Amino acid sequence: MTGLPEPWVDPATIAELAEIIRRKWLSKVRIYDGWCENGDRLLQVIKVQGRPLALARTAARASTGSPNPAARRGAHWDHRSHWEAAWLDLSWDAYFLPHEPPQPGQSVVLQPYLLSVQCQHERLSVPLAWLRDQINGGVSKRVITSAVRFEMGTAPRR
Repeated sequence: MTGLPEPWVDPATIAELAEIIRRKWLSKVRIYDGWCENGDRLLQVIKVQGRPLALARTAARASTGSPNPAARRGAHWDHRSHWEAAWLDLSWDAYFLPHEPPQPGQSVVLQPYLLSVQCQHERLSVPLAWLRDQINGGVSKRVITSAVRFEMGTAPRR
């Protein structure tokens, strides 16, 4: 599986995405929503350049230098300051970590690429292969419940 294109993309390199975000058009191009049980959006898939792009806000280091002593000073984790993105229209095997071909008689356990998503209630790793199957199956909205986490093969990180 080596040599396949990876699904990850730097959102800053997609000029059309920057324009969509600047003009607040995400709702116009959104084709999939993933929500937590408390009603917060965990992830979304949008159409950009005619292709499905998974987007999720993820943790990033932030710095606050507020003169207010009650405010958090210094570096801290800001859970709303960074986008993580991946294309969802590649071949199925592009959504699993590369591995060496097995020796005769050996088997390989495929490890999926995971999209890290979070809201104020939970953090979760969503397999890109599962998300791609949702899009290909015509699903447009999903509340991520315990049953859905089981279907994905992941558990929440609190």
